[in-house]
Amino acid sequence: MFTGDETGKRVIKGLYTLGLSNKEEGVNRKDGLEIKEVYLTNAVKCAPPGNKPTKEGVNNCLPFLKMEIKSLKRLKVIIVLGEVAFNSVLSIYGMKAKLYHGVIVKLPDNKVLIGSYHRSPDGDSLLNHRSSGSQRRHSSPLTAASPSLSPESS
Repeated sequence: MFTGDETGKRVIKGLYTLGLSNKEEGVNRKDGLEIKEVYLTNAVKCAPPGNKPTKEGVNNCLPFLKMEIKSLKRLKVIIVLGEVAFNSVLSIYGMKAKLYHGVIVKLPDNKVLIGSYHRSPDGDSLLNHRSSGSQRRHSSPLTAASPSLSPESS
């Protein structure tokens, strides 16, 4: 999902640093990038106009996100980047919570949701952004991480 964009470059580089990727960057589907024990997806499946998802767009994508989460039989932790992804996962579980960086929410099925701000592709640092008192509210990739995340049948 992240191949080729600025957020993806940061995510893949972070996974590489943690030993969860064989390369520091993904450029295209055929570049040989392999990610281990991590499943990446987006809460919003299409690029909305101006990169600002509408409520309708988010709601249209929820069934797909729900199917993805359900298909990951060994999923234990869901890490989300941004408010859209955070609220999308919570809505699947019929829950509400306030997003702040590092928030941990125990989900009804014993999975853990960890919230994080979504760093803007324009390169702003979260530290500078947080110190200004504002919060990121961009289209939000969802990163679901757990030991062994390829979809499996029951």
